[in-house]
Amino acid sequence: MAAVNADFGSTGRSRAWRAVSSARQRVDTRLRAIPGMRHMLEACAVVTPFGWLVIASAIAGSVGAIAAGWAESFALAIVCVTLLVIAIVLIAAPSPYRVSLRLPQERVSAGQTALAEIRVVNDTARRGGTEVIELPIGAGVAEFVVPGVSSHRTWDEFFSVVTRRRGVIEIGPARTVRSDGLGLLRRVRSWDNPVTLYVHPRTVRVPFDATGFQVDVEGVVTAKLSSSDVSFHALRDYEPGDDRRAVHWQSTARLGKLIVRQYEETHRSH
Repeated sequence: MAAVNADFGSTGRSRAWRAVSSARQRVDTRLRAIPGMRHMLEACAVVTPFGWLVIASAIAGSVGAIAAGWAESFALAIVCVTLLVIAIVLIAAPSPYRVSLRLPQERVSAGQTALAEIRVVNDTARRGGTEVIELPIGAGVAEFVVPGVSSHRTWDEFFSVVTRRRGVIEIGPARTVRSDGLGLLRRVRSWDNPVTLYVHPRTVRVPFDATGFQVDVEGVVTAKLSSSDVSFHALRDYEPGDDRRAVHWQSTARLGKLIVRQYEETHRSH
């Protein structure tokens, strides 16, 4: 089982990278709105930077062979075109795999590890070859190598996401990557929707060892006097500040002055 460290992308470099990616996505969205441009962009996205270098070399070799008649330029063009044709043949066939992502526990505390699973299913009648699955986790990307899976078979890979601090981590979507041996072309297909992992702050139990007594009407009667309780003690003259609700009106009417009740406090230990 692989362990993946979750990267929230809080550094300045990551913020700059996200800004560049956001601007690039906005430009891509506007270009795709142009009729016919969407298919052209999808075709260009398959070519890697090294693939563009090989295409440029093929064009330069062809121009050199036609303009100057150089045999070396012609040989360079033939080699580059051959490599491109082989790369197209290797990635042209669609992937036989279907990929799903499962996250049983969507909420953890900071410092804990979340277990997740990638499932690859081959629903076709032919055996699938080795492929690479890329899984975005936060600001990083994890890679899993899928061995050849037989027809109607399943391949499962469990991995753990190690969290360092609180935050929200977006995992996925998983995407299959098909590429040729030289990395000229790269065909990517995304699967399912991303899942969200919520990392809560770590909670610490506060030590509490205080002991003593608290007022409780069902507790034990004590010798401490109070103006409000349930255990009656005696009557006394009213003093400024006493609660008017404690006035004993029968005695007040008989004596002609304010008389209040006095109680004994009831406590219980805790």
